[in-house]
Amino acid sequence: MKKIIVLLIALALAFSAMPAYAAQGGSWGENMAWSLEGDTLTISGSGKMDDCTAGAPWHDYKAQVKRIVFTGGVSYIGADAFSDFDALETIDFGDALYEIGPRAFKGCDGLEHITMPKSFKIFGEEAFRGCQNLQTITCLGRFPSFRLNCLWDVHVKILYLEESWWPQDEIVNLENAFHGRIQFETTDGVDPTPPTTPPETTPEPTTTPEPTTTPAPTTTAPISTQPILIAPAPTTTPEPTTTPEPTTTPRPTAPQPQIQDTSRRAWTGIAIILGVVSGGGLLAAGISLYKNKRNRR
Repeated sequence: MKKIIVLLIALALAFSAMPAYAAQGGSWGENMAWSLEGDTLTISGSGKMDDCTAGAPWHDYKAQVKRIVFTGGVSYIGADAFSDFDALETIDFGDALYEIGPRAFKGCDGLEHITMPKSFKIFGEEAFRGCQNLQTITCLGRFPSFRLNCLWDVHVKILYLEESWWPQDEIVNLENAFHGRIQFETTDGVDPTPPTTPPETTPEPTTTPEPTTTPAPTTTAPISTQPILIAPAPTTTPEPTTTPEPTTTPRPTAPQPQIQDTSRRAWTGIAIILGVVSGGGLLAAGISLYKNKRNRR
């Protein structure tokens, strides 16, 4: 009889605990409601979910929650909504999600594979930071925005549909920014930008300030300006030494006095001749006067 009573009490306690466990839930903000059934947490509502920086009622069950489901058109997951939910393994984001807020799933070590709907556009700051076991993120829509440190401390492969055009230059920039921790591939397994090349090229420019400084001495070593500066010195010095102008200048000046002397001699000669002629004329005139006087006598 005692055994039956103990068994009935145990069953009563079990059944009384079950509805209390299943009935966990309530409202969150103006547009959201939450409910916890077993290890599944459901967030229902439409539009933006309020941030949870000051805490949320489901935080008390983080060690229990293994699955989260968003229903009814949730477009924004609030900041710090599910950070450090280490037991969390799977997430159903619904079909209306647009943005994941800052640190929403930070440190959720149980996550391995997640799929983002076509409507998804923004990974918030540190949204999945520190999810060390996260292996793949499948994106069904267009190229999203990756905010600061959204996937920091994570080695993850991001898969996207081949028919969805993702800009290859942005992919390369992200792979370089995360130093190869993030790799991109199509869902068909095609990698248009192999991740091995960007990490190999990125450290080279980052570690090649030394080659950039070594060219400085190499450019100065063949100091091509020194021979150029030295060369004009001998070329310019012979010019003044071989300047024939000073030696030729006395030559034109020397003949000038000779020309003047010859002109003076010529003029003096003419003057002498004129003097002789005039003197001869005077002499002849004197002789003729003398003869006339004698004849008169």
